[in-house]
Amino acid sequence: MSQEKEHPDWNPPQDFDFDKLKTEGFEDMSWHNDAYPFFGDYKRGYTLGVDYVEDKSDFQGEDNFVRYHLFKRELAEGEKEHECLHDDAEHVLSTDCFHEVMAVLQGTDQERRVKELCKGKDAEQLISEMEELAEEALQKAFLHIQYHLHAQSGDQACYYWDNNPKLEKFTAMMARYAVSELALVLDEDDKACQPLAYYAYAGGGES
Repeated sequence: MSQEKEHPDWNPPQDFDFDKLKTEGFEDMSWHNDAYPFFGDYKRGYTLGVDYVEDKSDFQGEDNFVRYHLFKRELAEGEKEHECLHDDAEHVLSTDCFHEVMAVLQGTDQERRVKELCKGKDAEQLISEMEELAEEALQKAFLHIQYHLHAQSGDQACYYWDNNPKLEKFTAMMARYAVSELALVLDEDDKACQPLAYYAYAGGGES
């Protein structure tokens, strides 16, 4: 099945990017009996329908007409994979902005990655990792500036690094930001969630 064969008169919105959808695991699952082309992610259970322009749509004249319609189904009891994505799919988003669709799709992928990162680690380990990540990011920022200024020596950078207490506060702020992102994604019953939230929002890491 493909959009070209099943819906030959369909023209995509200007911002539609199938290549980006493919990087998220989507494939063309268009069928001529559907009102418009559909693209599906069989791994995560997402379907994205992209309507025709309004004057060619079956839904022309409806209030708040938009072209992108994102749905998601959960695996039923006993299912190990999604076979028919349309069955029991729940509406997630309708919009005229492809960027909003991608934000939803990539947001769920971020959640999965964060949970994998946190798996088997306690709050102390995670906080330590985020503090190291923040310091590494700041060091890379100095290197980036040196590169663009064609600086021949790192003496100046070392001076600011070793003698500026504001940098310690800035590093702590970045660490708290990273920890807050972890706390937002983790389930409330995760044993690391509450200590991470306390560190992030109670000013942990600052003297």
